[in-house]
Amino acid sequence: MFKKMTLAALGAVTLLTGCKDGVLLPQMDSDYVQAQKATAKWALEHPASWSVNATEQLSLEQALGECREPGVLPLSFNAQGVKTTLYFKCSMGEKLTLANLPARFAYAVIDELPHGIETPNWNYRILTPASSFSESVYFDQSATTRRVRIKTPLYAISGTSNKMPECLTPADAPAKKECYVTQEIAVELNMILDYPIK
Repeated sequence: MFKKMTLAALGAVTLLTGCKDGVLLPQMDSDYVQAQKATAKWALEHPASWSVNATEQLSLEQALGECREPGVLPLSFNAQGVKTTLYFKCSMGEKLTLANLPARFAYAVIDELPHGIETPNWNYRILTPASSFSESVYFDQSATTRRVRIKTPLYAISGTSNKMPECLTPADAPAKKECYVTQEIAVELNMILDYPIK
């Protein structure tokens, strides 16, 4: 029946993907297919390592603040597609100094990275193996910047559809296959975060 189908027709997003027991199966949502291709392409373009450099508007002194919660002081970095929080051990009301930051460092959390993956109706995140990590975080200083250097593995690209209502479910609720994509990767992130000296 479909022997004369052209190559152009085969590539159209509205075509059928095959048959099972004589029943034609509808093609997967074209946005879902694009999401799969986009994450696979990123993985091919970053086979081993990925470098990210970003500069914050605030100085480190402005961003630090005072220890208002017992135990930890968060230091946020939010610039140029990078959202990362560093946490430092402190006592209530204590004001940490730049000199003792390395010794007080507790752990880091990466929320967003500038991966550049964009397809219609999908959101993407690149994930670290654990939600937080404490190794391979270094603090440097130059004449113009205070620098945080982070080296950590990345293990997956996670994509979530925001198109279908059934995909907008609580995080712990089951979702349809068409609502998400996961692309495994084995990439080392080398990230430099600069705070200007003002």
